Amino acid sequence: MKVSTRILMGNYVRAALSLALLAAAHPSPAAKGLATSPITFLNASGSTNVTVTYFNGDRFVSEATAAGSYWISDSGATYNAFCTDPFDSIYNGESWSVTKAPTSSALGLSSATYPYGPYNISAIDYIGQYYTTGGSQAAAQIAVWDLVLGGHVSYDAAAGNYFYDAGKFTALGVSAKDVYEVEQKALQSKGSSGSVFLKQVNGSQPSQFGRPQDLVTHGEFSNAGKIAAVPEPSAPQMALCLALGMGIVWGIGRRKKPAPPAG
Repeated sequence: MKVSTRILMGNYVRAALSLALLAAAHPSPAAKGLATSPITFLNASGSTNVTVTYFNGDRFVSEATAAGSYWISDSGATYNAFCTDPFDSIYNGESWSVTKAPTSSALGLSSATYPYGPYNISAIDYIGQYYTTGGSQAAAQIAVWDLVLGGHVSYDAAAGNYFYDAGKFTALGVSAKDVYEVEQKALQSKGSSGSVFLKQVNGSQPSQFGRPQDLVTHGEFSNAGKIAAVPEPSAPQMALCLALGMGIVWGIGRRKKPAPPAG
């Protein structure tokens, strides 16, 4: 069967234009040009002294640190936030440049270089949204570290004991029962809770163990800091954009042919 070269070329052009419209509707993160904003760590005065231990792949690493939320200044706004890595230090008065994205999005914690964070993203999202404004913030901070590093607290009903998963992460100084209760509420959450992930672009502390030190916080409060969040189109929005684009492009390709000359 003979197919017109003109028809084939028209199909190729329409397909290419359709793909271009789809790409424009969902640009890459780099093309989105995420805005940055400076934040300053004011204090962590409500924190609890703890000792945490984690197996980093070669050996167990233990460190005395403080568990709780950080009080942060951001473009005139102030709010609490939890850090995501217990082994990268933060000091009072330190300033960072950060980008912001919903914690549950591809630009949030799920894209960071944490070994297990993406698997527990809904739980970490829940903690960032609901425990930076109240509750046991020391237990919530421990829960974030535990979940990011791939562990969780279990309960042995027969013995009445709460314990951390062996070989993952442990913490002394905060009740394991309190951490368990935070984690259980968080692990039962579904979908996005609305928290925001603040990703460190630069700061005075270097990344350790191949992981950056980043933050998770309440979405409403961090929005006051005017760090430009980048909304990502939903699946229905993507489908609508593609359908409209296909319709427009194919409509262009189906213009009315000119009438043949008379005679």
